[in-house]
Amino acid sequence: MAKLAICGGKAVVKKSKKWAKWPISDAADAKLVAKITTSNRWSFDGPVEWEFAEKFTAYQGAKYGMCVANGTIGIQIALEALGIGAYDEVIVPAPYWVSYPDIVVLAGGTPVIVNTSEKEGFKMQPRQLKAAITTRTKALVLNGPSNPTGAGYSPDDLKALAVVLADTDIFIISDDIYEKILY
Repeated sequence: MAKLAICGGKAVVKKSKKWAKWPISDAADAKLVAKITTSNRWSFDGPVEWEFAEKFTAYQGAKYGMCVANGTIGIQIALEALGIGAYDEVIVPAPYWVSYPDIVVLAGGTPVIVNTSEKEGFKMQPRQLKAAITTRTKALVLNGPSNPTGAGYSPDDLKALAVVLADTDIFIISDDIYEKILY
């Protein structure tokens, strides 16, 4: 087996001056970082975070919003706010972000994995959703565009899934972190 470049193996990508510096930042970013560090209130509850939360909530047209450290925590908070607990099932289309099933378990629920296929664009089909629903189903975690596949649901795809859920009390937790990243 070949060695990884970091262990002395051959590099797959040659070093080049063409690579952009990362992270991309400027004086305004440095000023914000300084504002955070000098506030002595880091994480999700500092002045910069609340300012961002208010602006982002307004940008999304949402009634409420808050900052969390990452999407995993945001989904966990959503599941807990919905009261997901013992015997509650949460549908998770696969492939999925690595932590989705674990988040459901941490909230006390049971993940129900719905396998999708490359043939159908790695998108859960209405028939699959319908087959996964039981009397214990409380929520669906939907990620679009999907990480790791990049598959995106069209408005018609989403409407077809909504028809399946229309006469249920199933909550949809939509992880749209990649909504603006389209290729």
